[in-house]
Amino acid sequence: MALRCAQNLREFRKDSLKHYSADIVYELERAGESFKVQQQAGSLDQLRRCPGR
Repeated sequence: MALRCAQNLREFRKDSLKHYSADIVYELERAGESFKVQQQAGSLDQLRRCPGR
């Protein structure tokens, strides 16, 4: 089973705000009544720098 999702991360360091967006795909396998992550793959779609406040 494949699960696709978006991930957003904001990092504030040294008076600078960075915004990262990624498209992540998880390959899941059945483990009893739940699922386990078998593989994770992703690509960084966008890297945007925003001015610090």
